[in-house]
Amino acid sequence: MQQELKLVITAVKKGAEEIPRVYNSVVSGARIARASVKAFNETVGNGHRVVSGMVGQIKGLIAAYAGFSGLRRTTEIIRQADQAAFNMQTSVAAASREFGNSVGSVELWEEAVRRLSGELVIYSDTSLKNAVSRTVDMTKRLGLSKVQMEEVIKRSADLSAGKTDLEGGIERVTAALRGEAEASEYLGLTLNENYVIAWYAAHNATEKAWKNLTDIEKAQVRYNVFLEQTEQFQGRAAKSAYTFGGAMQLVNKEITNAVTNNQDINQALAGLAATLRENAGDIGKLVSSVVSWTAAVICSPHARG
Repeated sequence: MQQELKLVITAVKKGAEEIPRVYNSVVSGARIARASVKAFNETVGNGHRVVSGMVGQIKGLIAAYAGFSGLRRTTEIIRQADQAAFNMQTSVAAASREFGNSVGSVELWEEAVRRLSGELVIYSDTSLKNAVSRTVDMTKRLGLSKVQMEEVIKRSADLSAGKTDLEGGIERVTAALRGEAEASEYLGLTLNENYVIAWYAAHNATEKAWKNLTDIEKAQVRYNVFLEQTEQFQGRAAKSAYTFGGAMQLVNKEITNAVTNNQDINQALAGLAATLRENAGDIGKLVSSVVSWTAAVICSPHARG
């Protein structure tokens, strides 16, 4: 896989003759594809202008997701994946030593990553493993169970879609669960102390004053407020796959996972292109054209030497 990707870059660096031949063989002169070639050329930084005078509607499209620029840095994708796996393993192991089975085992979290990948659609395994690590680290002292932590990740992912990266969303939400609510307002949450106290007073079944609650009990109240406020946004991340930005994030996921898991990138992208084309209307046609072109460049005879 790595050798094939190196050959792609070698072919591109030969200049302005190689890519147009590939381009002409896989795209029927559409402006979308021409703009994609330009974006690809700019991303790999070979210094040549493959096609001149092109429109800029999709300028930077390829650069918008890290996976395709990863053609020049496959080892970086793999390094990041290994680091994410290590982060998750060490975070879960440390929490388990201190708080027991309630935070879950590494094996259970591996299963959770696979499940969340399917439910949330647009996030790579690398992103999800980093999210698990950050969530466990930030909430293990708040008394959250493994099930609750997973729900925090899932709902934070829905809130973050189209606004910020997953790890950034996790940081904002977990800070709010600890009582530091300001950053979470960016995601549309209202978890400041006054609001939470008022909510608790309205829902207080124990008749225990807020000031008499332990930190863990207060965190559970904030968690319940969080669930209430995020109910309407469930499924947002998955639905975003049929928007332009979400579709490109899905492309990034497929490339990242394919490289990390030593899978066939062309096969992964071909299936993705078909799905987007069939289900996302004009946006799907736009993105699937770029995805198909990307797969063709990666696997073309010219690219292979």
